[in-house]
Amino acid sequence: VLFRSNEVKQSAASEIDLVQRLCHARTSELTNEIQVTNDAAKKVTERALASSSDLQSEMRRNEDRISSQLKQQEQRFEAMRQTMQLEKTEAERQRDKAVADYAAMNEKMKNLSYDLSETETR
Repeated sequence: VLFRSNEVKQSAASEIDLVQRLCHARTSELTNEIQVTNDAAKKVTERALASSSDLQSEMRRNEDRISSQLKQQEQRFEAMRQTMQLEKTEAERQRDKAVADYAAMNEKMKNLSYDLSETETR
């Protein structure tokens, strides 16, 4: 009976040792998987931060480019407005001169017509 009892104890100890080794192996596997997962998550986070930073930089560049284009367009419009204002002023000056010349010519024609009729009546 002692022989069997020792055999059972050795068998149980062997089983316990096997279960412990399996548990340690599984724990090691899970620890490695957790580490790999954490590393992958860290890389994804780093890529997301880099991507976000790149997007913000691109956004700033686009905003600067658009602001510059808008400023240039505003300057062109202001130059066009000034040119058109000068052209309008010149056209008004020419119109006023033409109206004055027309009035002077009419007055001159009236005087010539009057002088002609005076001359004919004599």
